[in-house]
Amino acid sequence: MGKMPGLPKISIGIVDVRDVAKAHLNAVKDDSAVNKRYMLVGESRWFASLGQDLDEVYGKKGSNKYKVVSKELPKWLCQFVGCFDKQMASMMPFWGSERSYKNDDTKTLLGGEFIPIKQSV
Repeated sequence: MGKMPGLPKISIGIVDVRDVAKAHLNAVKDDSAVNKRYMLVGESRWFASLGQDLDEVYGKKGSNKYKVVSKELPKWLCQFVGCFDKQMASMMPFWGSERSYKNDDTKTLLGGEFIPIKQSV
């Protein structure tokens, strides 16, 4: 809602809730899924990239005119804020490291690809 001036350079794994529901339903139906764990991550995205996607739909570029944060903060500023804010400090070890996930078994269980995150937004 625009309360933060920017976003840290952190990447997170995301999945559309419809894919989660589909995977759960398919796992219940498939006996080979018993006692197995599946990685439900459609893709890895940077916070700023997600902000840009949200801004296109809900921000000044979109129709709703929400204050969407989509710019990345410099690392030195986040480190400084981390001296006073425990939540920011807890994110700093993950700065700039892009996450990747192996989810081939999940794609097989889903019967195809994940819904693109841009479409989920």
